[in-house]
Amino acid sequence: MNKRKVASILLLVSTIFVLLVVNLRYTHSYYLDEEGNIITSSFNGEIFLPGGELTTNDKSYSNNRDGGMVLWITGGDFIMNQPNVTKSGNGSASDYLNGANSAIVIQVNGKYTMNGGSITTDATYSHGMIAYQGGHINVNDSNILTKGDYSSGIMVSDNGYIDGTNLKIETLGKYSSAINSDKD
Repeated sequence: MNKRKVASILLLVSTIFVLLVVNLRYTHSYYLDEEGNIITSSFNGEIFLPGGELTTNDKSYSNNRDGGMVLWITGGDFIMNQPNVTKSGNGSASDYLNGANSAIVIQVNGKYTMNGGSITTDATYSHGMIAYQGGHINVNDSNILTKGDYSSGIMVSDNGYIDGTNLKIETLGKYSSAINSDKD
């Protein structure tokens, strides 16, 4: 083989390797174990549902990293019955409107239904749940507690929407309203 062909093959192999590494870095995957627990292999512990439908019952979910969500739904349909969701780990001001440090984030026409259960956040810039970019939250018979500053119980922004009944929402931090709407 001449040097030109070897160089072309090496370039092709290195390009494929880089694409695989980048793809693995940003791939969020999960599966249910025998007991119905969600096992995630995403790089920051988030559960990412890009499409399809997933239903869980009586499970606990948590994320204690700075700047990470517990559940991120973009385009899928996720139903949780009696979940216990907890989030700690502080965020930054840039996380306020898009919820990048919140417990539950629903966007891009994703749909989240929560029947019973609780959400607790103990961090700054950490909403209990946020719907934006067409995301839809339907929450019933549930408790939401946020302890940090700039941490609303429910945040709706950028064409997101929410339906809720029989909710107990408590916020302890400064500038943290029970229900907050921003923009559209």
